[in-house]
Amino acid sequence: MPVYHFKDYFIYYLLTSNRTDSEVVKNSIDNHLLTQIENYDRDNNTNNLDVLYTFLICDRKATEAGNKLHLHRNTVLYRIEKITEIFNLDLDNYNTRLELLLVYKVLDLVKAEIIPYVD
Repeated sequence: MPVYHFKDYFIYYLLTSNRTDSEVVKNSIDNHLLTQIENYDRDNNTNNLDVLYTFLICDRKATEAGNKLHLHRNTVLYRIEKITEIFNLDLDNYNTRLELLLVYKVLDLVKAEIIPYVD
């Protein structure tokens, strides 16, 4: 009997969820890595969430990300290395990068109140 893990299907769930599933989306986001990074940033006065997002949308090109963030490429690489160590991320894995980008988009939709976030 196969065992399925929600994290393996999280991306598909986000893509197929609808307004009635807002409680599950909320719980998924609350327990997601990006929320942990956001909490870490708040507690440590860092901007790892922005650095990671910019690095990902720049297709992991440190020079391009650095230009957008007004940081030197080596600083971007150093910060990404620290983020991957602290949060045990494998950014070489395509599915990890895809999931992160999708959750960034979902969080943007929640903040814009397009997707309801049940408290």
